[in-house]
Amino acid sequence: MYHLYKHCWIFDGAPHLETEVKPEEVKRFFEKGGFMFRNIFDFDTKQPTDFWFVIKDSFGGLEELGDRTRRSIKKSLKTYDFRFADKQEVAKQGYPIYLKAQQNYRVKAVVQTREEFERWINSCTEDNEFWMMFSKETGEAVGYSINTLQEDCVAYNQARVDPDFLGNTYPFYGLFYEMNRYYLEEKKFRYVIDGARSLTEHSNIQNFLIDRFGFRKAYCRIKIYYKQPFKTLLMLLYPFRRFFKDQRFVGIFRMEEIRRQFAKQDSMKTA
Repeated sequence: MYHLYKHCWIFDGAPHLETEVKPEEVKRFFEKGGFMFRNIFDFDTKQPTDFWFVIKDSFGGLEELGDRTRRSIKKSLKTYDFRFADKQEVAKQGYPIYLKAQQNYRVKAVVQTREEFERWINSCTEDNEFWMMFSKETGEAVGYSINTLQEDCVAYNQARVDPDFLGNTYPFYGLFYEMNRYYLEEKKFRYVIDGARSLTEHSNIQNFLIDRFGFRKAYCRIKIYYKQPFKTLLMLLYPFRRFFKDQRFVGIFRMEEIRRQFAKQDSMKTA
């Protein structure tokens, strides 16, 4: 149930299904490769922690939302069509949207080439669903979302909108409203999820979903394991983390900071 992603072992399934892994099990994974292992457990614990997923587990229509959000959704639904798309459609029309959106982030992230983007889209499986939004006036594609169906929840993996359309037509409002309605009300999934706590903070989407759509933080616990010699190298570099600007290093150092916070809390409990 774990797979290797960028040298780190992460859980394959829905986050509420992951349980605590013993250190001897982690060693067996490291024998297969990788140098990090991320173990997240106690999903949606009532006690606030330093790590969480951003989820929504109910749908109350427009009535549950604030006045400004309701107006924005209505404007969006009048301006755009939202529908399912196939991977060929997303691969062809999605890259220009992806590129402009990535370049518009306040924190510059690694940008895929067109070939890398299309390869990623074409590697998606039957567990993935694709949404696209189109201007009702011109038929132009202005955004997309790539989602993954996981047991009884749905993960919103990547949602991008052409920043030229982020003015007063509110494309994101219509997109998330329609997806929330479909998955939570129509299909009765347990929850939808927009990923774990952001480590690089290159996007404001999670705060947007919490503030406007009633998403919430599902707190959990996390343990991070490292394989040698990577562990020693990380410990040596950690005091100098502020000098690293590359987002790949920033993410690793933020994760180590969170690991230390949990380790400190655990030591206080046993003291």
